[in-house]
Amino acid sequence: MLHLYNKAKLLFVWPLVACLALVAQNRGILKITVVEGDGAFNDIKKKTAHDAVVEVRDENNRLVPDARVVFSAPSAGPGGSFENGQKTYIATTDAMGRAKSRGFKPNTSEGRFQIKVTASDDGRTGSTVISQSNTLAGGTGFEPNKSHKTRYILVGVLGGAAVGGVVAATHGGGTAAVASPPVPTTISTGTITVGGPR
Repeated sequence: MLHLYNKAKLLFVWPLVACLALVAQNRGILKITVVEGDGAFNDIKKKTAHDAVVEVRDENNRLVPDARVVFSAPSAGPGGSFENGQKTYIATTDAMGRAKSRGFKPNTSEGRFQIKVTASDDGRTGSTVISQSNTLAGGTGFEPNKSHKTRYILVGVLGGAAVGGVVAATHGGGTAAVASPPVPTTISTGTITVGGPR
């Protein structure tokens, strides 16, 4: 009877223990959202670049403070190095779950590249990439992930000012002109004469 009990233990208990160990080891994944820096152009001539900002959340969409975040630049080709002169930069997320790379400087290779971002906290991990480009033409500072609200407001204000200027210039800025009534259009057929053959 004891021998049968040991076999049952091996068949049912150990797989259960192994499954529980795997569940404890893989508590979930971390989701990384790029807040700033994706799509940025870095100026090779001026050695200026855009630092990346990411936000880390857990599998329940809660912000993750104190997570370890590693930013890794490419080892060759277009890319650059961080403020410590290294290809990697390690940061910790703040209370809002955000981490920022600091001091990124582009190298002299022109072209598109990706910075790999890996976050880890309490056995959970996640990763993403940030795409940037090095250019000799100078950085545009364009970042698709940022809001263009300010740009739209500025265009609206300038457009309104331009329309106001045109109206003032064509009307002299004085009292409003009264439109003259339209001239009627008439069509006449002339005189009609009916007679015998000529």
